[in-house]
Amino acid sequence: MVVAGNAARLPHLANRLGQKLAIPIVPAKILERVEIGRVGLSESEMLDAQPVLPTAVGLGLWGET
Repeated sequence: MVVAGNAARLPHLANRLGQKLAIPIVPAKILERVEIGRVGLSESEMLDAQPVLPTAVGLGLWGET
């Protein structure tokens, strides 16, 4: 299971869910799957924002094939 959004920022959430559900749970890593252009953020700021990016990226790619 992949967790995203602000819930993915909660400490140990993925570990606790994984133990309760007996499945592997990992945070979303959207930056590994999309190419980004120039942004006004540092690399560390982009990594900090990564958990909340899947929705924005999904909406931005809506209808693209």
